[in-house]
Amino acid sequence: MTGATVKEQYETYTVEKMYAFLSGYTLSRDPGTEFEYSNVGMALLGHVIALKAGTNFESLVVNRICRKLHMDSTCIARTPEFKARLAMGHDDSGKPSPPWKLQAYSPAGGVHSTANDLLEYVSAHAGLSPSRLTPLMKETHVVHSHNDIRAKMPRKMLRRIIASLRRSSLVIAERFSQRYSSQMQAYSARLQVAHVCVSSLKRKFCGLASAVCLNWTTRL
Repeated sequence: MTGATVKEQYETYTVEKMYAFLSGYTLSRDPGTEFEYSNVGMALLGHVIALKAGTNFESLVVNRICRKLHMDSTCIARTPEFKARLAMGHDDSGKPSPPWKLQAYSPAGGVHSTANDLLEYVSAHAGLSPSRLTPLMKETHVVHSHNDIRAKMPRKMLRRIIASLRRSSLVIAERFSQRYSSQMQAYSARLQVAHVCVSSLKRKFCGLASAVCLNWTTRL
């Protein structure tokens, strides 16, 4: 990977560069003996699946997962409507940090979603929202080790997480709405901007609250 910044390194990493890396890489251990997360591994998996299906990775995610689970705000390529609802992140210095535009690494970190969509996803995994994907999802709950030890994800824990996230999202959305709506109304009065209203502020800051919940969800 090359680039002046970490962002540039990831954004300029193409499929051709991944192929070049793989052609010269030597495994440090036998497959299946140890486990660890790998960005390039997830990127390669997504790329291979898309090649096998004869389409792109986003189409697979949207058509085979999102639509079946009613996740209507999950995508990779951001539409104008989605960009309008996007909560901007910030770097260590507090400056705005737009989402990275990944190429080969897109399957590893290019998916954008909302707190509500991720709650739909977690609910499906917990068996609270059965769908045609339920049998396949159950297969992902089994952890396989090199000793063939299997352990299943505790469903009660998932239910508690979902309930907590729902409560938190409502509380955070309300707090952000109350705090920032009043501030923006004061600024609007000073600047005599008549088109700013409480309802629009609530939508904007509820989106920001959703981003906070999304961050919690992804960490879980």
